[in-house]
Amino acid sequence: MRKRIRYTTVFLSLIFCIIPIVCILMFHHLNLANTLSRMGSGGFGDEISIVKVEGTTDGAALIRAAEGEKARSALYYDVENDNNGETLRYIYFNKDYVHLPMKSGRFFIRSDFYVGDNTAVVGTGRESSIYTDSHGEKRIMRSGVEYRVIGILGYEEPTLLDNFIFLNLDSLGEVASPLLTMDHLETVNSADPAGDFRSRLSEEDVIARHISGAKSFNDSVMPKVLASRRFAEILVCCAILLVLVSVQWVNSQRMEVAVRTLVGASPIRLAALIAGKYLVIALAAFIAGAAYCLIRYPAYIAHLVHGYAICGAYIVVILLWSIGSLLRTNIQEALK
Repeated sequence: MRKRIRYTTVFLSLIFCIIPIVCILMFHHLNLANTLSRMGSGGFGDEISIVKVEGTTDGAALIRAAEGEKARSALYYDVENDNNGETLRYIYFNKDYVHLPMKSGRFFIRSDFYVGDNTAVVGTGRESSIYTDSHGEKRIMRSGVEYRVIGILGYEEPTLLDNFIFLNLDSLGEVASPLLTMDHLETVNSADPAGDFRSRLSEEDVIARHISGAKSFNDSVMPKVLASRRFAEILVCCAILLVLVSVQWVNSQRMEVAVRTLVGASPIRLAALIAGKYLVIALAAFIAGAAYCLIRYPAYIAHLVHGYAICGAYIVVILLWSIGSLLRTNIQEALK
């Protein structure tokens, strides 16, 4: 009996470790499929606005104006080099950005826009331009400014971003009459988001006019459909495996429940004992899974909450069934 309990407990712990990790990878894959399908539309969000600045401004003023956006959005200023096909994209986003495929390192986080540190994320097609300084840090020189490289964009197959170099918008000095792209990454509540942005620019003594704007339509839904189907299949397999192992775990607890019932344990006490054991196994597995994800998949850690939410739903259903099943244990059969 001891060996059976030990094995079922180990298997149960392993499943609770695996499910959040699977969810992290699959949520990331779903978001990545959505990003890749939107790459050719010029923006990743629900709506795009093109604004032309009249006169001279700088990156700091643009960031202050973009910060006032209520909805999740990003601001771009692109400088294209027709000779080599390279595009410098000075970028700022006010909340979260899309999930881009990273070959190594990481993409910008919001704190990168305020530290006064010139940072860059380089597409895999421009990786040869990176050099290492005397301190062992990766650097790239563009427009007479040296940038610290914090990540390299890359996917298994070529993408439109391979020749992009993303630069911190805060590093943009004074520039004359820039053409700006406001990428509204989620549904915009304002009737005139471009007008709101221009109003905030005017508070920075920057005059701008609206050039164009359009809703974004994602015609390529098949990558998300296929990824969702695989996600559902994996979750169903994990759920079936979890149920089968939980059944074995419940059976391994029947003798203890029968003995405690004979010595006068109340149903509430038995239910608390069963729930406590099951939750301790799940909690220990969650901690181990979180530690693994932090080390192995730090870029995807935001999806850990989704993985735990799915596990939580599994736990509630299976735990209620386990308690009901054990409380109906036939004492005579369990003691045989």
